[in-house]
Amino acid sequence: MTEDRWKEFEVGKNAILRLEEDSEQAVYDSILARSAQAAGFTFDGNKRESRALARLACMANITDPEKGRQLEESFNEMEEDQRVTLSTYLAADGINPNQKPAFAFQDGRLFLQKALANEQSVGPSAAILILLKVCQEVYEKYNDKSKSLLMVKLSRLATFAADFQGSVTFQDMPFALEMTSDGYALVIPKVWIPVSKEDVLKRLTLQCPGGLGQGSMSKGW
Repeated sequence: MTEDRWKEFEVGKNAILRLEEDSEQAVYDSILARSAQAAGFTFDGNKRESRALARLACMANITDPEKGRQLEESFNEMEEDQRVTLSTYLAADGINPNQKPAFAFQDGRLFLQKALANEQSVGPSAAILILLKVCQEVYEKYNDKSKSLLMVKLSRLATFAADFQGSVTFQDMPFALEMTSDGYALVIPKVWIPVSKEDVLKRLTLQCPGGLGQGSMSKGW
C-alpha cells in the first residue's frame, strides 16, 4: 500500500469512527474542511461555492497550495450562473431534504488528476466546465424526486482527458450518457481526434472494442 492510499484509508477510517459521536453532516463537513486546508484555501460550510470548491479539491486530491490556487482561480473565473449551478450540484450532500440529489462520481479523482496533468489541452478550467455539463445532462436525463443520489462513471472521460489533443476545446466536446447495469450514468466521449501513439490507441481500443478506426478515435467512442 502506498502512502497516498494509506492516507485515503485513514480518512475513511477516522470518518467511520467519528460517526459514533457526530452526525453524518458534521463528518462530511470535516472532510471538506480538511481538503480545503490541504489545498490552501479557506472553507466556509455555510456557503455553497466554498463547499463545491472544497469537494473539487477533495476529488482531485490536491495537497499542493499552488495547484489549489490554480483550481480556485479557474473556479472563480467561471461565469456566475455556471459557478452557481455547479456549486448547487457539488454542494448537495443527499442527506438534507433540500440538498437532493447528490452526485457520486466513480473515477472522479482519476478524471480530475488526468485533466489537471494535461495542462496544455485540458487543465482545471476545461475540467470543471465539462463536469458542469455532465452534471446538467445527468440531472436532466435521470433525476426524479425519489432519488437522493445520482451516480456517474467518469472512467472513459478520464482516459480521454489524459491524452486529449483535439481540434475542439475539451469543455465543448460532445458526449453521450448510458445507464450501466450497476446504476451508473456512464459518460461516453463522442468526438473524432487523431491518435498517433500506438499505446494510447491500444488502451482506448480495449475500453471500447470495435469503436476505433486505425490511427483515429471515431465518433461514438
